[in-house]
Amino acid sequence: MKPPKIQSNREKTLSVQQYILDNLEDPRLGGLRELSERFYITAKTLNRVFKKEFHHTIPQFIKERRLQQAYKLLSQEGKQVQEVAILIGYTTADSFSKAFKKKFGQLPGSLKRIP
Repeated sequence: MKPPKIQSNREKTLSVQQYILDNLEDPRLGGLRELSERFYITAKTLNRVFKKEFHHTIPQFIKERRLQQAYKLLSQEGKQVQEVAILIGYTTADSFSKAFKKKFGQLPGSLKRIP
């Protein structure tokens, strides 16, 4: 019987990225300590390798992906702001709207649906 394969730090970081993408709607997502414990890698190493691999810290990566998903939901699917905020893991529409405006230069409610 073969021993279990030991993942490199890079492989663990790729697993963390996939976990994040699969769980973007979870408002508790993004705790570095939780992710490091879940994937058996120190928080310091995870943070360093993740930033090297994806050019963002974990919280930056999560925020960026959530806002990209929100833009798509608002412009292509015509969903309401409150609904999108909840779907992408924000706890309030206000905090979502502020982050969206900072990223895209307009409030999410003013985004026109693209047919």
